[in-house]
Amino acid sequence: MRFRQLALSLGWSLLFWISFAVMLAGEDRVRLAQRNIHTGYWTLVLVDSAWCVTFALLTPPIFYIVEKYPVTKQTRLRRTTAYLLGTIPFMLVFACMRWLILPPWNSVLQQFVPRSFHNLVSITYGFADQTWTYLATVITAHAFTYHSRARKEETERLEAQQALADVERAAEQALKSKEAAEKRAREADEALKAARDRRDS
Repeated sequence: MRFRQLALSLGWSLLFWISFAVMLAGEDRVRLAQRNIHTGYWTLVLVDSAWCVTFALLTPPIFYIVEKYPVTKQTRLRRTTAYLLGTIPFMLVFACMRWLILPPWNSVLQQFVPRSFHNLVSITYGFADQTWTYLATVITAHAFTYHSRARKEETERLEAQQALADVERAAEQALKSKEAAEKRAREADEALKAARDRRDS
């Protein structure tokens, strides 16, 4: 069940992020054309997909962490600070994963270039996009967590109300059964007393 949930989360994450690669490739193609650099659309889709797949792989862990440690009224300052500082390790992990998924693309040479420490570091140059994407993911994860918890609490409240109603109905039924038994006992006593009176007379 846990594996299925993880696979489903990863699947939705990949579907969500890969859909952006198609749009990003179109945008990159226009920007490069303005600089008189003509790169094939599907090449740009591949390059942008590498970025989006990296975001997709990191999204489920962020949701998991937020689910375990959400910002609450009691932990607002401490956890908000922790999530803000989390931008740094996120960028480092993102750079390593992106570097491993696909070699860097050089738009001037129009080819993929060998991996090196320099182009690993150069991935962090897009820190603005990475930062806002990380923060947007954290905020979305909190919204999802709050919604899930509210829905769970509402379900538990309704179940508790239903259980209480069932107990009240059972108690009412037990009381009616007791009253009926007492009535039958009284009737039996009265019948027995009447029979005795007739015998004695």
